[in-house]
Amino acid sequence: MKYKRAIASLFLKRLLPNKVVLLIGPRRVGKTIFIKSFMEGIPKEKLKDFPFVVLLKPLYVLSA
Repeated sequence: MKYKRAIASLFLKRLLPNKVVLLIGPRRVGKTIFIKSFMEGIPKEKLKDFPFVVLLKPLYVLSA
């Protein structure tokens, strides 16, 4: 079941080009569900998959 969240209009208002918006809150309150449902309304060509995400993965160095 999808709910209209009060934060949605504020979240949309805060989205600006070249800016970051953090969505923080307690565990299990629906942050991920909110973002996923929010992204469903955005055309795929408007979404970007940033390559720097690879840098966030742990790196391992093997010594010979």
